[in-house]
Amino acid sequence: MTSLQQCFVKEVIEQVKLIEVLPSSAENDNCDLGVHEFSDLAGLSSYVEDGRERDFTYRFISICQRNSWRPLQITKPMMELLIGGLELGDSLWELASCFYVRNMDVEEVFCMPFTERRTGSVVEAAYTIRYPEFKLESNKWVIRQTGVYHRTNFKTSQNLCVLFNPMPGAKASQKAQEWLFDHSRNSDFEPLWLHRVLHETYLPSWRSYIAYFERQFLPMALTTFATFIEEPSTQTSSHLTTLARLENRFLQIPAILSSSEDVLKELSELCKFGQNDKTQAAASPSSVDFENFRRQCGAFSRTASYLHQRAQTTAQLLANTLSFREQLDTRKQNENMLNLNKSVVFITTLTLLYLPPSFIATFFGMNFFDLDDENNRIVSTSMIWIYVVASVILTAATFIIYHMLLEGGPFGKRKMVLPKAGEWNQLKIWVRKRSTFAEKNALTV
Repeated sequence: MTSLQQCFVKEVIEQVKLIEVLPSSAENDNCDLGVHEFSDLAGLSSYVEDGRERDFTYRFISICQRNSWRPLQITKPMMELLIGGLELGDSLWELASCFYVRNMDVEEVFCMPFTERRTGSVVEAAYTIRYPEFKLESNKWVIRQTGVYHRTNFKTSQNLCVLFNPMPGAKASQKAQEWLFDHSRNSDFEPLWLHRVLHETYLPSWRSYIAYFERQFLPMALTTFATFIEEPSTQTSSHLTTLARLENRFLQIPAILSSSEDVLKELSELCKFGQNDKTQAAASPSSVDFENFRRQCGAFSRTASYLHQRAQTTAQLLANTLSFREQLDTRKQNENMLNLNKSVVFITTLTLLYLPPSFIATFFGMNFFDLDDENNRIVSTSMIWIYVVASVILTAATFIIYHMLLEGGPFGKRKMVLPKAGEWNQLKIWVRKRSTFAEKNALTV
């Protein structure tokens, strides 16, 4: 588990917000609603001391991060006071441990599982969910995380919720506050309304998220399936990197949504706990909503799994196409080399044919020989040995230098120089790995 010191700040910048709904009085049938904001330990301590014995219907606490990679905007002493003063469960510490300082996208698919504790009529539940959100400033999708802690007393109908948000002004936090302001006058609260608001706010964005990456994937898939090996193509090995990135995106979606499905299943079961004539009417619609949300998660997960397998097939086909195209280019180069070798053989044959006469003509054309016209004979000088000695020395020196360069030195052993692995060699290794993976995970039609 991450150190809790990384989960909290030393000085609060974004205030902790608490909305308290008080029960209706005999003189006034409407519930009173109070809004409190805390930025230091003193203010929170004053509220806890004053409200320890105060009766309430609902308490909603919103704590945020500055951004998804920063700690929660609450100090550790404030969190300790909040848990101790309001008698919250230890699962809130575990929930807070999911929001910590990070400098890379670690635990990108981890979600705290639905954790439930029951003590008599008091039920505590905590979990986190991940969801996609589109950032307008950078024009891209990101995966964010939010957490919920809920303590409800079915006997006294008191509820307390803590919502951890990934940024100030998160959509779920705003909608939760709007819901409280709109329904604070109702004496009968729907116990699990916050969970319904949370999922109906973030769950639909999965469809847009999947469609966004599908629009990037389809042009490459269509081009890959319409490409012939013999024809030129604009697709290169860099497209394999893009397909691998899309595969990773599609792969993480079912992992995240499966956690949300488990949470929704447990929430649907929680709706049936502690029901009486007063709460049954409110709990039943929530149970139906949670089941509908769970079915949506299943539909999104199946779509992502299909696209992931299709991306695998496309990447495998593209890798094979590039490999076959390389083999075709290699075959053409071999044919050119064969034709070149034939030309070399022909030239070598001509050279061997003309070399002896050329040598004889050159040898007797040297100044070491002369023609004696009177005696009709060829006369040679006694200095002919200079030519023989110079030729032998030069030939020996040539062979010695050649072997020195070939073997790395006059007494050294031959050194084997391996060529560096180029881009296509890396591609061959990748193709072999992908071929094995595709055989084990073949797409079933």
